[in-house]
Amino acid sequence: MRARLFRLEAALALCVAWLLVFRLPFRLTARLFGGVSPDPGPALAGADPQSAPILARARGVGRMVDAMAARLPWHSSCLVRCVAGRMMLTRRRIPAHIVFGVALDDGVMTAHAWLVTGGEALIGGAEADGFTPNACLYAAPRAH
Repeated sequence: MRARLFRLEAALALCVAWLLVFRLPFRLTARLFGGVSPDPGPALAGADPQSAPILARARGVGRMVDAMAARLPWHSSCLVRCVAGRMMLTRRRIPAHIVFGVALDDGVMTAHAWLVTGGEALIGGAEADGFTPNACLYAAPRAH
C-alpha cells in the first residue's frame, strides 16, 4: 500500500509540476520555490550536507519521480521532473536546489535542469555533463 501511495504521489507531483512549468510565468514559479540565485556554486558544493538516511530517502524520491515520468503518457522535461522532486522533498523537509545550466552544441544553445541535495544530483545529474551551471532555485534551510 505504501509503495502504491508513493507512486501516486510522484504521478500527482509530476502533473502539478507540469502545470507550474508550462502554465505559470517562471517568476511566479521561482517565487514559490524560494527565488533564483545566479550562483549555484554552494548547492553544487554540498552547502546543505545531509545524513545518510536523509540522502537515501532523497535518492528514493528521485528514482520514483524518474520512474513515474517514464510511465506517464506525456514527456516530462528535466525541469518538470526537478520541480516534482523538489515538491516531494519539501514535503519531507529535505532541502533541495534546482540547478540550471546551459551548453553550446554546434552553435545551438541548450538548457538543462537538475535537482541537487547534499551536493548530489538526484534528478537529471547523468545528463548534466557538459552543461555550465549558471543559476539555481534555492531551497529554504531545513528547520531542526
